[in-house]
Amino acid sequence: MVVKHISRSLAKRIHKFAFVMLLLPIIALIGWLSMAMLASGTPRPRVLTIRLDILLSMIASALLYFK
Repeated sequence: MVVKHISRSLAKRIHKFAFVMLLLPIIALIGWLSMAMLASGTPRPRVLTIRLDILLSMIASALLYFK
């Protein structure tokens, strides 16, 4: 750890808080994508396909956060 003057319990709380902050944009993007898919009458616009790729990479980073 870079900062040596903080307690171990504080470091764990900061680590968990950072993980929750990582999850918030993922949840927001899932909500946005689901609303966009429901609102569009076409099968799946190209922009949504690009955003799905971004969502998959965000989920992968969340899964690898604890590695």
